Amino acid sequence: MARNVKFEEVSCEQEEGAHFLATGELVSLSEQQLADCDHECDPEEYDACDSGCNGGLMTSTFEYTLKAGGLEREEDYPYTETDRGGCKFDKTKVVASIYNFSVVSIDEDQIAAY
Repeated sequence: MARNVKFEEVSCEQEEGAHFLATGELVSLSEQQLADCDHECDPEEYDACDSGCNGGLMTSTFEYTLKAGGLEREEDYPYTETDRGGCKFDKTKVVASIYNFSVVSIDEDQIAAY
């Protein structure tokens, strides 16, 4: 799995889309919460941990979101362009959560068989 420097943004967009499909409400979720608080590691890849502005993995971000109980709105936990401020997550402000996720293969034959 390749690291993505903007993993927080991509992960938030995925979770915003899932939240919209489930509720009909489009909310902007906090990328900063992920940069500050998500330090999950991929159990299948040695030294593949989410590391704020230094990058991370979407699957690890989804694991963080599951464990944390969800994400805050961006307006409640605004983007600061740094990951040096420490985690300020307030569980009482969660507006979107996920309960499970699936990793889809990039193999087209496996996708077709699914």
